Amino acid sequence: MGLQKVSVGFNVNNLFDKRYITKYSTGFPGSAKDPLIKYNLPRSYYLSLEAQF
Repeated sequence: MGLQKVSVGFNVNNLFDKRYITKYSTGFPGSAKDPLIKYNLPRSYYLSLEAQF
């Protein structure tokens, strides 16, 4: 007996989806050239665990 099979899965959706980019300026010199880019992504996380005995 015992454990025969264990499956663990972790999935993330919209990880590289850049449709929701908002930019913030830092207020320091050079901020117009290098704004802070925040990825405001609607991410979805899935964690699955499957075991067979």
